[in-house]
Amino acid sequence: MQLCPNYCAPSQAPTTSQGIRWVNAGALWWALFTAFLLQGYGTAFAGCDDTAAEGVNWRGCNKNGAELNDTDLRHATLSFALLNRAQLERARMEEADLGQASLNDANLNKVRGRGVRLVAADMQNIQANFADFRDARMERADLRAANLDHADLSGAHLYDVDLRGATLTSARLVDTNMEQARIGGARMAGADLAGANLRKAELEGADLRGANLRGAQLQDSDLYDVDLRDSDLSGADLSGADLRQMMIPGAKLSNTIWFDRRRCRPGSIGVCQ
Repeated sequence: MQLCPNYCAPSQAPTTSQGIRWVNAGALWWALFTAFLLQGYGTAFAGCDDTAAEGVNWRGCNKNGAELNDTDLRHATLSFALLNRAQLERARMEEADLGQASLNDANLNKVRGRGVRLVAADMQNIQANFADFRDARMERADLRAANLDHADLSGAHLYDVDLRGATLTSARLVDTNMEQARIGGARMAGADLAGANLRKAELEGADLRGANLRGAQLQDSDLYDVDLRDSDLSGADLSGADLRQMMIPGAKLSNTIWFDRRRCRPGSIGVCQ
C-alpha cells in the first residue's frame, strides 16, 4: 500500500554548504549572546556578596554606606557600582576600575589609588585628603565640592573634569592633564601645577594664591577674577587667556607668555614687563 501520494517530495538532507552556514550562524549567535552577558548587563557575573579582596568583581553592586576602610581592592572591578557614603579610608585601590561608579559623599581619605580608573565617575562631596591618585584616569568625572587637600594627582588624566567648588589646597597636580576642566571657584592655594595642561580650562573665581604654575599650559583658558597673588607663573603660556580682573600682585612672571603672546622679561613680578 502506498503511504505517500506522488506529490509528497522525499525529505532532503542539507547540503554541505548549507550545514556549514547553519553551524557558523549558530556559533555567531552564541558568541553574541555570551558577549552580551559578559558586558555586564545586570550583575549576573558580579559577586556582590563576595568579601572585599584584590580583584573582586563588584560591577554594578550596591555598596552604599559600606565599611571598607583599610581593605585591599587592587585591580577590583567596581564599574557602575553604588558606593555613596562608603567608608574607604586608607583602602588600596591601585589599578581598580570604577568607571561610572557613584561615590557621592564617600570617604577616600589617604586612599592608595595610583592608576585607578574613575572615568565619568560621580564623586561629588567626597573626602579625599592626602589621597594618592597619581596617573589616575578621571576624564569627565564629577568632583564638584570634593575635598582633595594635599592629594597627589600628578600625571592624572582630568580632561573635562568638573571641579567647581572643590578644595585642593596644597595638592600636587604636576604634569596633570586638565584640558577643558571646569574649576570655577575651586580653592587651590599652594597647589603644585607645574607643567600642567590647563588649555581651555574654566577657572573663573578660583583661588590659586601661592600656587606653582611653572611651565603650565593655560592657552585660551578662562582666568577671569582668578586670585594668583604670589604664585609662580614662570615659563607658563597664557596666550589667548581671559585675564580680566585677575589678581597677580607678587606673581613671578619670568619668561611667561602673556595673553597677547608677548614674552615677559626675566625677573618680572606682578607685571609683565
